Amino acid sequence: YDRLVFSDEFNGPAGATPDPAKWVPETGSGPNNELEYYTDNKNAAQDGNGSLVLEARREPTPGSACPPDPLSGST
Repeated sequence: YDRLVFSDEFNGPAGATPDPAKWVPETGSGPNNELEYYTDNKNAAQDGNGSLVLEARREPTPGSACPPDPLSGST
């Protein structure tokens, strides 16, 4: 590629969420039938040093096809 088409420097203060004009969370189980669930919970924040921190969480997903433990499939 010969030109930059997207950029985000994450220069916000620590704890700030990503710029909503550039980042929109997906929600629901997605179109691919994988055992995953997209949420708009606040698990992404800027660290104040130019980085975005994404926190993986194991949370209940009411109304989804995901089992209670998506890593092992146990109930």
